[in-house]
Amino acid sequence: KDHRGMVRSLKLCTVFGAIATACGIVLSCVDIYWFVVAGLWAVLFFGGSILPPATGMLIAVVDPGIRPFANAMSMVAYNIMGYSLGSILPGAIMTWLSEGPMKDQHYSVLIWGM
Repeated sequence: KDHRGMVRSLKLCTVFGAIATACGIVLSCVDIYWFVVAGLWAVLFFGGSILPPATGMLIAVVDPGIRPFANAMSMVAYNIMGYSLGSILPGAIMTWLSEGPMKDQHYSVLIWGM
């Protein structure tokens, strides 16, 4: 809750974000099935590990009187723009690129996340 803790959390989020991004970049260049599966797991793990500390840091800077409202609004934004759009948008991109090979469609969706 103090400044040191926020700085430590921010550094951890930065490292996890860099690892997830590096895994995504490597995955867009690889054809080996098990390597892709392990890499997607790593992207999801390190990317998902950012969410709790980042949410805590965002809520910590809000005035204590409106924190419940700010928390509710952030969850609405995460659900609408993140979780639901994260399943609709890749499908729309894959449909739009349906002329090319499936491999190119998959890579374009992976690269979009960067």
